Amino acid sequence: MPRWVLRLVVVGGARRDARCGLRGWLRHTWATRRGRVALTHSANEDRRASIATWYRPHVTHEQALAAIRATLDAAPAPISIAVVDDHGEVVACLAMDAAPRDTLENARRKAYTAARSDATSTRALAEKAGGAPTELASFDPQFSFFHGGVAAFSDGRRVGAVGVSGLPGAEDERLAVAAIGAAGLELGG
Repeated sequence: MPRWVLRLVVVGGARRDARCGLRGWLRHTWATRRGRVALTHSANEDRRASIATWYRPHVTHEQALAAIRATLDAAPAPISIAVVDDHGEVVACLAMDAAPRDTLENARRKAYTAARSDATSTRALAEKAGGAPTELASFDPQFSFFHGGVAAFSDGRRVGAVGVSGLPGAEDERLAVAAIGAAGLELGG
């Protein structure tokens, strides 16, 4: 009788196989390596085709800290910076001494907006919305349309965003772009 083999491989752990009767011989392999999980299958031993990827890359702590360090060095005045993953969750953030405390929340909302919207920056999203009150009301209430939030990409995939607040919008955006470069990430579009 044909069987499927479900094999779970955990780095540093034990391997377990579970067999169940199903049509055709298919092998599923779950490989867990550094938090990355991929599900693959093949109709025979020679051919493997990826059918799903469970893990999506995101901004790492090292990248977030590199972005913050670069921004601190380049900032001409006290600012706040937030680095978020592709869901808009904070990976790292910092408010410089003497930066107004509301700038930290503004930086987080700018980064959240850049990470969660289809635009590559808060400036691009603001231009797309055009300032129409009905258009702005249709967005997530956590979105910010102030300049200074920029999405970060790796291998063409959005992996997070950087938000900077405390200076005029164009300067905030310039610092966010520089932070993405310092983190070894790419700009979209």
